[in-house]
Amino acid sequence: MVQDIGSALGRDVPFVEVSREEAEAVLARAMGEYAGWYLDGRVLLVDHPQSALTTVEEVLGDPRRHSRSGPPRMSSCSADVATGAANDRR
Repeated sequence: MVQDIGSALGRDVPFVEVSREEAEAVLARAMGEYAGWYLDGRVLLVDHPQSALTTVEEVLGDPRRHSRSGPPRMSSCSADVATGAANDRR
């Protein structure tokens, strides 16, 4: 998944594995006491992944696309944000 994101952005995106304790400490800054609960839930998803739903297709009338196929169209503003070009103009 990280490689797919890097490919979409046209650059390397590093993946850094951290311990449970490190992750909980970082997440606790924003999530407070719920950081551990959140991580417990993520661990459960490894053995019990959620099934994909058809909601997007039902609502939009168009099936989801894999991230590698990219969005059907992207405005120049969205493209600037995705590539960081918007920051270059400041």
